[in-house]
Amino acid sequence: MKKIYLAVFLACSMGGAVHAQLSEGGLPRSMSLSKEIPSAATIATLHFETPDFATARMEDQKNIGAAKAYRSALLVNSDISLQNSGSFTYLPDGSKIWRLRVRIDEVQALNFYYDRFALPEGVKYFVYNANGRQILGAFTSANNSSDGLFATAQVQGGDVILEMNISAKTDISKIAFHINKIGAFYRGEEALTRWYGSMSEGTGLKPTDASPCHINAACPQGAAYPEPRKATVRITIPINPSEIGFCSGTLINNAAGNCKPYLLTASHCDGANGRTDDHFTQFMFDFNYEWANCDGTGAPSNVRTLNGANFRARSNYPSAGGGAVADFLLLELRNSPGNNWGTYMAGWNRSATVFNDPEMDFFIGFHHPAGDLKKLSTTDAIDPNGTFNQNVISATHWSLSFGVGYSEGGSSGSGLFDKNGRLIGDLSGGEIPAGACAPAGPQAKYSKLSKAWDFDFDPSPGPATRLKDWLDPGNTGATRTDAVAFPCTPTSGINETILGNSVNVYPNPATNYIRIKTNFVQTADLEISIYDITGKKMGAYQVENAASGEYKIETSTLPNGIYLVNFLDKKSGAKVSRKVVINR
Repeated sequence: MKKIYLAVFLACSMGGAVHAQLSEGGLPRSMSLSKEIPSAATIATLHFETPDFATARMEDQKNIGAAKAYRSALLVNSDISLQNSGSFTYLPDGSKIWRLRVRIDEVQALNFYYDRFALPEGVKYFVYNANGRQILGAFTSANNSSDGLFATAQVQGGDVILEMNISAKTDISKIAFHINKIGAFYRGEEALTRWYGSMSEGTGLKPTDASPCHINAACPQGAAYPEPRKATVRITIPINPSEIGFCSGTLINNAAGNCKPYLLTASHCDGANGRTDDHFTQFMFDFNYEWANCDGTGAPSNVRTLNGANFRARSNYPSAGGGAVADFLLLELRNSPGNNWGTYMAGWNRSATVFNDPEMDFFIGFHHPAGDLKKLSTTDAIDPNGTFNQNVISATHWSLSFGVGYSEGGSSGSGLFDKNGRLIGDLSGGEIPAGACAPAGPQAKYSKLSKAWDFDFDPSPGPATRLKDWLDPGNTGATRTDAVAFPCTPTSGINETILGNSVNVYPNPATNYIRIKTNFVQTADLEISIYDITGKKMGAYQVENAASGEYKIETSTLPNGIYLVNFLDKKSGAKVSRKVVINR
């Protein structure tokens, strides 16, 4: 009998990226109960009108260079709950599945905002695109917040399914669930189509609105600075009741070394000047959103999203003459990055004379222009006398001309790092030139960390208006800190229950191929083996960093019969098996 070598057949089907929001992982029950429940095509559907993207794009052209988050989506009002939308399927064991299909045409992606969200024990909630290639969840009671608000990250396409798996013992009346806003993305999420789109949509690299002149973060200049690079995140921000935008930010260490996940961005990214914790509940933060290779190839293998932050400190924006004396916003993430994300909290240098240090002949910034994957910019010198849209107070910003790379809308809030990789400021903006690289600009102004440290320009100075209380809580007088890496606690690994809930094999019976669907909250290194009924191994394949994805295995050379597909997570040793029948 001819042996199957899975490496040959899987190689062409391993596309896409790993992109998941903090959750329990696992697969929706509907994906393993296809015979017992109606098909996705028959799910109750809400079809919303496409927002006026044409007008939005004209407005965007007029607002190039404006000091605000990079608008990328328009919000659609909705009224979605278990009581008024979707449909239930009742299973023999007393459990229930609720599903709803949401459609908005001509969009790159959708995300969802919840003004009531509280899941009791026994409930698992998923969001996935119509082809099932991108899955978010399972969201559970662990995702509940004290203010009852929630948000789920961007899902590819304008055809998205919401699914709630409800145990037999759960009282449905105890579930608080209401979607009042849907984000319809018209730019900034081009890469999702490549990774998760259907073949009919085309999976080639889509052009982005970001300038082609940017330099990928994985290029040699960035590879030499892994700590600030891995501390840089993309932020998805509800700008106002009708818009969503992108900014950039930096996870930052503090002198106490207590592993608090502080994040620094620009005050102007939140034009509402929020100062309460619930204002930032629906902010979302993307880690590791970068190409694996300098040339823009190699999909990200470990993109992770956290949602929710608490307010710590900020400068008002605008603060003087329509501009900024300081332009900083310090948040504390409500959850820490995962143990296997490779995340750093950047070190910092609050020296006001770093520009004059003869050894400081190189500075670097990492950022997400136009919501794109992470880029870098460098310069050999900085000027201490910059200002941003105001002339009341002098020398508030580092002013510079990039030698490599650029910045543009969406880069706002990103960090500038000295030669030793320590943060010295966050981006306010810069001049936008004409020419081939517009709207990317070679000139930039970074709000000084030294100015924000003991900021006294606000009428009522205190911990909520400066950085020192948070970044040096012991009042040690520290002028700099080094970067620190997560994890702060040991990793727990994947057990057999998690592994079993996170893999599925279909169709069954199969003919000439089987598909393997996975959804892990933390990556797994899988060894997948197929055995015939006699126990003979028919093939094996290694899948590194498996998370949310789908893989196709050719079985056309296997004779009819019963086979076992075995899964081994090499990190933890957990094992599970799935039986599949080949019948042509």
